Order: sequence, then structure tokens, then C-alpha cells
Amino acid sequence: MAAVAASFAGKAVATSTISYIINKAFDHLKDSKKAGEQIRDQSEALDAWLWQLRDAVEEAEDALDELEYYKLEEEVKLRANKVGGSLHKYKGKIVQQFNHTFNTGSLKRLRSAVKSLGDAVAGVERFVYVINQFDNNKLKHKREMDFRNWRETSSLPQSLVLGREEERKDIVDWLTKAENNAPGDIVNNAPIFSIVGIGGLGKTTLAQVICNDDEVKGYFDLIIWACVSHDFDVETLTRKILQDVTRQQINIVGLSSLHKELKEELSSKTFLLVLDDVWNDDRENDWEKLVRPLRYGKRGSKILLTTRMQSVADLAARAMQGKYQNLQQISKKMVCKLSGSPLAAKVLGGLLNSKKDSSTWNRILESSIYNIEQGLIHRVMDDKTPEDVGMEYLDTLTKKSFFDVKSRLLSSRDIKCRLFDEYYEERYAIHDLLHELGRSASIKECVRVERNFSEMNLKTVRHMYIEITNPTVVEQISQATKLRTLVMHFQEQDQEAQELALNKVLAMSKTLRVLSLTTNSICKLPNEFGGLVHLRYLSLIQVGQNMTHASWFPQSLYKLYHLQIMKYDDPHLAVPVKGKMDSLCNLVSLCHLQLSYLIMPMVPNIGKMTSLHELYGFFIQQRDGYTIGELKNLKSICHLDVSGLDKVRNPEEAAEVMLDQKENLFAITFSWSPPGPRYVLKVSHISSDSCDPSKAEKLLDKLQPHPNTCKLKIQGYPGSRSPCWLGSPKLINLTYLCICDCKRLQRLPPFGQLLSLQYLYISNLESVDLVDSSFFGSEEPNGLQSLKILEIEDTPICTEWVGPEGENLFPQLDTLVVRDSKELRQLPNVLISIQHVEIHNAGLQAITLSPFLRTSSSSSPKPSLSLSKLIISFCPDLSTLWQGYSIPACSGGNVHPTLC
Repeated sequence: MAAVAASFAGKAVATSTISYIINKAFDHLKDSKKAGEQIRDQSEALDAWLWQLRDAVEEAEDALDELEYYKLEEEVKLRANKVGGSLHKYKGKIVQQFNHTFNTGSLKRLRSAVKSLGDAVAGVERFVYVINQFDNNKLKHKREMDFRNWRETSSLPQSLVLGREEERKDIVDWLTKAENNAPGDIVNNAPIFSIVGIGGLGKTTLAQVICNDDEVKGYFDLIIWACVSHDFDVETLTRKILQDVTRQQINIVGLSSLHKELKEELSSKTFLLVLDDVWNDDRENDWEKLVRPLRYGKRGSKILLTTRMQSVADLAARAMQGKYQNLQQISKKMVCKLSGSPLAAKVLGGLLNSKKDSSTWNRILESSIYNIEQGLIHRVMDDKTPEDVGMEYLDTLTKKSFFDVKSRLLSSRDIKCRLFDEYYEERYAIHDLLHELGRSASIKECVRVERNFSEMNLKTVRHMYIEITNPTVVEQISQATKLRTLVMHFQEQDQEAQELALNKVLAMSKTLRVLSLTTNSICKLPNEFGGLVHLRYLSLIQVGQNMTHASWFPQSLYKLYHLQIMKYDDPHLAVPVKGKMDSLCNLVSLCHLQLSYLIMPMVPNIGKMTSLHELYGFFIQQRDGYTIGELKNLKSICHLDVSGLDKVRNPEEAAEVMLDQKENLFAITFSWSPPGPRYVLKVSHISSDSCDPSKAEKLLDKLQPHPNTCKLKIQGYPGSRSPCWLGSPKLINLTYLCICDCKRLQRLPPFGQLLSLQYLYISNLESVDLVDSSFFGSEEPNGLQSLKILEIEDTPICTEWVGPEGENLFPQLDTLVVRDSKELRQLPNVLISIQHVEIHNAGLQAITLSPFLRTSSSSSPKPSLSLSKLIISFCPDLSTLWQGYSIPACSGGNVHPTLC
């Protein structure tokens, strides 16, 4: 084993050497202050050198990646032999084989990669020249002045403006709308309207038109224009605003004096401030300083902002408004935890300044005061998965307006059924101009092979999308030997033609990281597939197939030790024969495994794939490779769907899984029923009625999730009491809870303790006869303060839900659904702001209002309800709906007649 250790020590040295060489190359460019013009004149040569450097870097990356591959291969083989009891017998053979491979292949490639890097670095000096005829400081100053003069704008439009009438009207209506909902004369927090879009869309022109609108000029005492651009200097901007107000040159020095003067000028006036072309999206402290004197204008003052980036609009709104309702309850608990420590408060404020999601705040709330003061909490926030980093990139590009994200809240039904999805459906769009910019910038490395494809040089291509695979095209694309991504869509080819084309392409594409295949016929992957040792992503999609087939992966697939994502979710795929999937557990780097729900329960030894983030359809069985103990080592698991809990031998076996230690666990399903058709699993169906209730209660007590868990579903639970941890304040991140088919459960836990709970689904609870005030918890304020959706279904003997008198129990409730609960006579009070009410086959007699919204005088006008959807059917006893309040015409819904 010493030789193996030495080989991988060599990898570490090689990595450092390669990093040094690459950094040296870019240091030459960075340190040369006057090389820009000379390099620009030699752009073609520079482009060729950059490709030379990139080829060398990727060659080195491949060599190091191959070393890591052989390390993983060795670990898998040693593990297999250790399990088989023959470690001593095979150890020498493995080491001998490994050393042979390393010495004859990887070492040679590594040496070649380092030499290529050295050659590339040597070429950089051709582009670095010392130019003495330029005075850099003067040149820089001249460029800055030219840029500033080019960007400067005024409130007067350049010429006649046509179009944008709808947008102009909307903004003018918003600006001139009177505010009657707050006391006092000063504005305090001036509302901000942001116009966001890419350059050239007419944001500045639209703002100029609005400033010169007669209605706007008549409404505001002052219209102030300030072009901000890239230089967000608070003192300069404050002086610019003051000059526009006074129409005089301002010679006041110092931000404090400028603030006082601007405050005096604005204190008795209603103003409109236009901040044009703003770029600052990272210095919130500067924004807070800028808006400080703007809070003293007369009520009705407003701010209009134009920017290319949504992140700027968000930061400006945050600086002026400073309100985050979803974080107020958490912040109160944080204040108590800080125990008056100024150091901890300062550290915490710096950490959370840019974090506005409740999950992060709750995670920090769980940290010790010592860790906060010592700054150790950074470890929690910096422990990011590749998915987290990817989402940060997407968020940044969206905030910079490169992408436009269209977000739509899922329906209550979709939220209930799609446990492992986000609550919002998001679609990313890109403007045509930016799309063309992206295509032109990547034209040498990204290519689409379609029917109008023409011959081109493919030596630099890294990412390829193919829709046609005729022999001529296949011959040409096989020249792309540096491919990292390959997406192939077979449309009209038969199985033989597909396999021939695939073999031809893959034979030359040994550096692939991503491979996605879509076919309309059965596709059998070749055995040579196992040679793709760098592969990270594999997707095989078969469309148009209605026949059951058994086209499983070749055994060589199980040698792809770098593979992180595998998708083969084909509903027509037959369960592979016994032993076919036994080696699937060798894929030790696999994070995401997507197979059909018919096949997933048959995969053995899941616990050996310790990198898994998602596990769906895991069915517990009382045989090796399928017990609940397989979950113990899945420390990175995020989504967990486990069924067959009645097969767990004892509660101690469940305790060994240590779910409360799995801090990445986001969503869980616990089920006592097997998934899918019984004939697939070849086990008899066991309902929750036939399970030992006492054993199930003790078992579920041992399956307490980690406090970071956000979603939980419990199905078929045979116990009569809820687990001891459900309703505990420790589950501070739980936003979704579904309890269904728990026929023996007699009492619901205190859900009011779950401060973040937003979606609650209760279904088929045959033994719950009453929900009393304990349901709402003992914390102040009482009730489910964050709940948005409440669905109650199939509670046949439950007669009423009662809560504490005089309490606002559901202040955020948006949707209420009650179905098939014939004995249910009473529900707690709800707000008139509720949007969606659906009642079917229930014994309710009335829907009453929260006392907080009842008018104080019978003569006072009563507001209308906010309902957008109201459905009532088969409710013979329902006689009163929000007595005294008018029901508006509901869009997208209707009121069914009461049927007796």
C-alpha cells in the first residue's frame, strides 16, 4: 500500500505545480500595466494562445481526474473484498494492478500535461510589452471623464417619444396615488418604483417622459433628477440632489452638513426623486446613508429608480423600507439568545445582512453564542453543496438581469402532491439580444448539429447538441475529441443505426463529463461505455415506447466511479433479472439516482452510495441490503422517501439511522405501506391496521428529523399518539406537513409550536374526534402564525375545532379546504383576507370572522371579502357565511348551491 500512497501524494504535488504554472501565466498579464493596447492589436494571436493554455489546463485536469478515478476504483475493490472476507488474498493483486495502470498511463499523461502547461506559459511573454509613451494616470483620468460624460443624463427627453403608453400610465397612476393609510406628515419610508431591464430598452427615456408629464408635475412640489451611473459616492450624490433642488452650486463639505441642508429643503415639500442608471447592488450601508435625509420629505414623496439589475432594486427597497415580516419572530428569539453581547450582535448582523431567507436565520439561531462571537458560524454558512453554488450563480445572473425568471406559485393540490419540489415553479428566460451575445461569445466551444449544419472546425468544441445522426455528420463530429458535453436526440434511426453512431462518437470522446441520450426506440449502450472514466452526468430517455423492455445498462457502467447523476426513469422498463443491479452500489460518487418507482425498491445496498442526496422509493425489507440500516451512512441525504416501516425489527434499529444528525435533510416521507403494485415487490400488503401500535409509536419516536428539515409527510402510521418530537419548537424550519391515513391517531400534536409552518394537510384520520386549544400551542402569540394553506379531509368523527378565545389564530391563511367531514360543525375564526375557500360534504353550520376584523360600530361600513374562489357543495347545515360582509364576484370559481 505504500506505493499507492506515494502515487496519490504525487497527485497533490502535481496539483500544486499545475496551479503555480497557471497563476504564473496570468500574473504576467495582470502585472503588466501597459500591455492592454498591445495585446488588443494581437487579438488573433492572443486567442490562439488562450486556446493553447485552455487545452493544457484541461489536459492536466483530466490527468488528475484519472488519478482520482483509480483511487476510487481501489477503494471499491478493497471494500468488496473486505465484505467477502478475502481482503488479505486480493490486496497485493489490487496494488500491483493499480501501480501498473498508474505507471504506464496516468503518469505519462500527467507529465505531458505539465509540459504543455509550461509551453503555454512561456508564450505569454510575447503579449507583454513596456510602453513608455503613455502616461497611465492621465490616460485613465481621460477615459473616466469620457465615460462619465457619455453616461450623464438629464430629466429632459431628447426628442419625441412614441410607445410605452401602458407602462407610462401605470407608473404615473402609482406616483400620483394618494396615501391615506398611515399617520403623520413626514414620509419616513419613501416608496420606490424600479424600472428594471437590459441596456437599450428605454428605461431612462421612460423616466424622462414621466418627469415631464403634466399630472406628475402638478402632484409633486419638487421633481429631482440625479444620474448615478457606476460611481455610487454618497457625498457626491447627495450634493447632486441638493443642487437640483436649490438650482445652485453647492460648496458644502462633509456628508453630515449636506444631510442637514437637504433635510431642511425637503421637510415641507412633496418630492419625486429620480435615480437614473444605478449600479450599486452590494453596498447597503451606502444606500442607507443616501436615503437618510429623504425620509423627511412630506408624505406622498416617492422615488423612481432605473437600473439594469434586479439586485439594485432589491437593495434600494431594503435600505428604505427595512421590513421583513417573515423574519421578525426569529429575530426576537435571536435577541434573547445574544444576551446583550455587542460583539455577537455585530458578528451576527454582518453574517445575516445579505441573507433574507428564514432557513438560514433558523440555522444560525441554533448555533451557540460562543460560535457566533468567535466567527465560527462561517463554517455553517460556507458549507455549500455544488447545487447551492449553482443556484447562487443563477441568482446572481438573474439579479444582474442576464436571466429573467418567471415565478408561479403552485396550486394547493400541486404543493400537496409534489413534496420534493419547491413551492414555486420557475422558468428562466433570456432576452434575444443577450442570447445572441452568448452564442457569439461561445461560438468556438458550443455547437448545435441540426439539419442546416455546415462543416466547421470542431477542434475547440467542448459542448455539442445533435439532432441528426446520418453517417456524414457522425464522421465529422467524431473529430471533436475534446468534448465535455454531448446531447444526442435520435429521431428516425433504428436500434442498429443508433448503436453504430453512438460507438463512433464515444470512441473519440473520452473526456466527456455530460452525456444525455433521447431515443424513440430501444437503445442498448455498448460495453465500451465504461471507458468514460470522467463522466459525471448520464441521462437516457426513451420516448414513444409502449412496450415493456429489458434494455438495462451494461455491467461496465458500474465502473464509472465519478458518476454523480444518473437518470433512467422509463415506466416501460422491466425489472432487471436478479443480480443485474447488485453492482450499482459501486457508484460511490452518485448524488442523484432517478429510476422508476418500480425499480428503485429492488436496488440493494443503497447504503454504500454514501454521496446520495436523493433517495426515492426505498422499501424496507427484512433481508440483507434492504434494511433500514442502509440509511445510516447517507450523511448527505436531502430528500428521503422511505416506506415499509412495519418491517423494521425494533426501535433501536431505527435509532441507529440517526436522522437527527443529517443536517442536509430537507424533505422526508415516512410510510408504513409498500410503494407500487404488490406483484413488483413480491411482498404481501400490510396495512397500518395490522401493525403493532406500541412498536410503531416507539419506532417513530426514534426517527426524529434534523431541525433543518422543511417538509414532512407521515402516511399509514398505526400509532394512537403522535411522536414526541412532532410539534416541538426544535423543528423551526418545518414549512410543510402532511398527515394522512393514520387511522388510529386520536389527537393532533401542538402544531402551533411550529413557527414556520405554512402548508398543513390532514387526511383520513378516523379516530380524531376533537381538536382543542392545545393544537395551537402554548407559545405567544397563539395559533399558526405563518400558515397559508389548511386542508382537512376525511375526518368522519371529528365534531369541532376550537381555539383560544379572542386570538387571531390564522393571520396569514390564504386557502381553506374542508372535504368529507360530515360531523364537523365548527372551525376557528378566519380573516376576511382569505382568498380561496372550498367546502364539500361537511357538517359546518357557519364560517365566522376573526374578532380582530369585526367593525366596532354597526353603522360603520364593512369591507368586502377578498375571495377569488369559493366552492361549497353538499353542506346542508351551512347557514351563515361571514355574516354582514358582502361576497365579491369570484374569478375562476363559483358558488355551488347547497344540496340537502
